[in-house]
Amino acid sequence: VARAAPDGYTLLFGTSSTHVSGAFMVKSMPYDSIKDFTPIAPATSAVGVWVVHPSVPAASVKELLTHVRANPGKLAYGSNGVGTSYHLITELIKLSANLDILHVPLSGAGEMMNSLVGGHIQMGFNSVGEIRQHVQAGKLRPLAVIAGKRFSALPDLPSLEETVPGY
Repeated sequence: VARAAPDGYTLLFGTSSTHVSGAFMVKSMPYDSIKDFTPIAPATSAVGVWVVHPSVPAASVKELLTHVRANPGKLAYGSNGVGTSYHLITELIKLSANLDILHVPLSGAGEMMNSLVGGHIQMGFNSVGEIRQHVQAGKLRPLAVIAGKRFSALPDLPSLEETVPGY
């Protein structure tokens, strides 16, 4: 797409991974995400939710942080892959809260959710749409939303800014 003729017929649905973090994660990108593309419009926005497997004895972020600190290196979180926004957000939480948790990069949201619901990893982030059915079925427990303030559709769920000191 970056090398296509600018004729208005070739479009790319980009993501934060292709146009933000990729430039910092890949040594020699074959494109410049700023110079080689012309943004048209934002297409979607998803609210991410931090969820844990029910085996984790935590009903809040504070309880999770306490549990992780009491069990350094024993818990794992999954992401949709290295350099994805959920990977980088969790790494920021690890730094902000001084946590020792293992990153398990998976090949996408589906594999991450299967690993989380199956108990192979203990925590992760995903969009409201991806986690809703699992939360309703009691297979996952939501702890916080990725936002500076609470999400109107989940008003009882705190934001990361409210719950992770220094985030």
